[in-house]
Amino acid sequence: MKIIAQQWRDAVVEPVLKDIGLHSEAAVRLLLGTIAAESGFKLILQLGNGPARSLFQIEPFTMYDVLSRTIHRYPKIYAGVMRWEVENQPWEDQLAWNMAFATCVARLKYYLDPERLPNAGDIIALSHVYKRVYNSNKGASSAEQFLECYNRLVGHD
Repeated sequence: MKIIAQQWRDAVVEPVLKDIGLHSEAAVRLLLGTIAAESGFKLILQLGNGPARSLFQIEPFTMYDVLSRTIHRYPKIYAGVMRWEVENQPWEDQLAWNMAFATCVARLKYYLDPERLPNAGDIIALSHVYKRVYNSNKGASSAEQFLECYNRLVGHD
């Protein structure tokens, strides 16, 4: 595994997902691949003054949608996510600088999808989940881009 992706896995993604009760190897790989495809582990603000924030490139509308659906359906998980937010700071801003909060929001986006995650070792299937759930049909990215970025920036264990 590449060093930057390994650090993200060890220091942010795994501890946060374990804390909120949404950890699985498939979820970890999906989130690392999402970062790779969305920002290349480099961008925390969308280029061209777009609204997306964080390495996950989450738009504020998406964040509010995900959090509002979670509070009603999964209040215990929502409470766990709120342990990671910083009080009295706008959530939109926190997407850029609060890595744990952004990780929670990205994980919730996938968690709210009714389909189960594929096997963790099936990166091709994970790439299709990324496109279907996270990047949608209107998004600029593709399952192929996810796969290429995952292989180049994350690699295999």
